[in-house]
Amino acid sequence: LEEERRRAKQDEMYRQVMHVHQGTVESYLESILTEAVETTAKKQAMMEANAKASFLNDIVDGLESEHVSEDEVVKDLVSSFLLPEVSRSDLRTQLKNDQSRLVAAAHEELLKAVVAEGMADPKGAGAKEGKPGEAAEGEKPAEEGEEAPAGEGAAEGQAEGAEEPAPTE
Repeated sequence: LEEERRRAKQDEMYRQVMHVHQGTVESYLESILTEAVETTAKKQAMMEANAKASFLNDIVDGLESEHVSEDEVVKDLVSSFLLPEVSRSDLRTQLKNDQSRLVAAAHEELLKAVVAEGMADPKGAGAKEGKPGEAAEGEKPAEEGEEAPAGEGAAEGQAEGAEEPAPTE
């Protein structure tokens, strides 16, 4: 019985030591892999930078060999780098405008569908049932000629039950 306890204790110590060794090996291999990835990334970045510099040098040398003025060299370099960025910016703006237009159209269609199902008042009063001018359950009816206070009822585009943002002070 005593020997079994001693053997179980030694087995547990062995498992713990092996667990520590396994963790040490994993962290060592991870550090080696991380270092290798970083080294490779640095080498690749340097190769790309050198390629870009070589490309630019070829352009500049070609322009200089044609005896082109410095102003024209600068103008060509600016146009080869800035114009693509401007066109990318224009494309982003166009995409943003298209998205907002499509979102507005989808919003309008959803609102029509909600109104058609009777889930919202077409005038945006938010009353699920009842006649226009009647207060929804739990709301104070507006006096004649008085508008409902801001924040009460469903605003245009909000589905019934949607949370309203908290007021900021």
